[in-house]
Amino acid sequence: PIARGIAIGTCSHAVGTSKAISLGEVEGAMSGIALAMSGLITVLLCLFLSVR
Repeated sequence: PIARGIAIGTCSHAVGTSKAISLGEVEGAMSGIALAMSGLITVLLCLFLSVR
């Protein structure tokens, strides 16, 4: 359930997270965390890569 939730949240974003919630509580929670973390990592990478 944890790996499935992380995979769905990282790849499918909000629509996938809503589907993961219907699959189970653990999948939904991990999907939401993965969605937030992937967004945060993307912003930080863009920030650090743009500053030379």
